[in-house]
Amino acid sequence: MEFWDHPIMYDVYRKYVGTGKDKPTEKEFYDKVCNELLGIAATTPGVENSGIATTHNHLAGERLWTQAKRPYYKVYPDWIPCLSQTKLNVPSSCLRSPRDAMMIRLPKNHGFEFLTPQADHEVRTILVVETPGKMIIPQNNVERQLTLWINFNEWTTANDYMPGLESLTASIADRTATPVMTYQSIKFYEGDTVESALLRQMAKRERMDVGIGDIDDEIILACAKLVVSVCFLATGAHKLVEPDVLNKHFNRYLTTEDESVRLDLHDKAKKRGKNGYIVGRGREASFPSKFTDSEMTSSTGRKLSHSHIRSGHFHHYWYGVGKKLSKVVFVDQVVVRDDLKPAPEPKGYRSRKVSSL
Repeated sequence: MEFWDHPIMYDVYRKYVGTGKDKPTEKEFYDKVCNELLGIAATTPGVENSGIATTHNHLAGERLWTQAKRPYYKVYPDWIPCLSQTKLNVPSSCLRSPRDAMMIRLPKNHGFEFLTPQADHEVRTILVVETPGKMIIPQNNVERQLTLWINFNEWTTANDYMPGLESLTASIADRTATPVMTYQSIKFYEGDTVESALLRQMAKRERMDVGIGDIDDEIILACAKLVVSVCFLATGAHKLVEPDVLNKHFNRYLTTEDESVRLDLHDKAKKRGKNGYIVGRGREASFPSKFTDSEMTSSTGRKLSHSHIRSGHFHHYWYGVGKKLSKVVFVDQVVVRDDLKPAPEPKGYRSRKVSSL
């Protein structure tokens, strides 16, 4: 299965300017442009309302990601609905990103697709940054923050998207070939649940759309939930997440039970630039859950009369001495009371099928 790659500004610059002894390396490129933007911001009134801050934070995020050898998580299509739609009523204090910067990569022709008046679009990749280095805009009283740069395969002229870097973008031959990312920050405050924080951000509409001007809130929310779900799975060492290895080592990885051999195969893949993980490969997908465990439990005290499927979902557990430690784990889909008969099909006009005209 093929997955989308994420276009970054250094790759665009190298493509049109070339490489050589007189050309900056990846590190030199990001250090130069980030320092230039910081200098411009220091002498620009109202920088928090300009595109300079956004440009800096975007490039600082790319710098973190490239310095970490471009780590990624490929999400298989069967699991996208579950991980992007499930309810996340769990404490945000339990949320940890497995990396300061990582990439969510979606499969080609199986990602999020949506329609705007301009064209058909799809979500291809999401750059996720938890600690974006020295921010131009300080974030006060925020317990944790994730910044998302969502790739909808939008492109624009370099100067339109990168204010403050005219000296750089003027050297790009084809100035229509600059990728546009949709920005969304997610701020978590003390006492937040993940769900409440996400809904608050959607209500505030704290994002900047450069290319696509009318992205539905549900698309952005689904992207944010997918990112958070991958974070919980990756930091919880869930079986859904496994290393991405070289194709020639794939069968050996599947057949061996020796964990040291698997780690060695993953290390070999990293040395070849394949620094990533797979989410949901070969695993039966779960239905997306809109409810938590407590919401799925009847308060009447009556016994169940039929079996039912409890969808896969994230659940918050207290553990340890005195139950002082907590964690969030993914509970796989299960059949509850499989000794009972299934619930009957609904009757009446609500279930009536209407033929298309």
